[in-house]
Amino acid sequence: MAQLEDIHDIKSYKQLFQRLQPVAPVFNSRPGEAPKLVHRTVFNDTLLAEELRKKHQLVKGRFQGGRIGYVLEEDLGLYSTIFRKPVQKITELHEEVLSMIQSSGGISKDQLKEELPFKAKEITAVLKRLQEAFLVYESQVDTDWNTGWFDFKTEWPEIKWAEDPVPAVAEMLLRFLDAAVFAAIDQMKSWSQLKRTTIQNAVTA
Repeated sequence: MAQLEDIHDIKSYKQLFQRLQPVAPVFNSRPGEAPKLVHRTVFNDTLLAEELRKKHQLVKGRFQGGRIGYVLEEDLGLYSTIFRKPVQKITELHEEVLSMIQSSGGISKDQLKEELPFKAKEITAVLKRLQEAFLVYESQVDTDWNTGWFDFKTEWPEIKWAEDPVPAVAEMLLRFLDAAVFAAIDQMKSWSQLKRTTIQNAVTA
């Protein structure tokens, strides 16, 4: 696949992003860094990704085994269906954090630590777990560490998760193969961090 050359061709950039998503920030970069299409553009795409993120066209979430990544907002339903990890047992801490986020209409982690009678590391762990379940989302619009946390369903009430993720996984793998050209089952598993049976069922479908 040829590298993108025109930094002003946002349509082509988003189409390429769509085939490669979820797209992670560069490994070992600062927390809050925008994602980057490594080796896919002739130009440095950091500023372009930052601009799309600022406009909420790129949404931060936890995908591929809980890793931080970004997807296009219009594909959030697809990728949250594939990668969400439902919370099996809701604790009092889960309820308190979620209730505070919902009632506030958006709140920072520092504010949660001030308002709730729990340890900071406990709140951090619960936010991560709720984020993995796509019950909350972190609004990252720049490299500021003190980001806002919001209720996922309030922002995207139209997103309905299918019980069977296989059709969504099949769609994702078609996009992945369009960019990668070739991949074995083990490579798909390593990239996606999904179960082998899920990938095999999607390939069969």
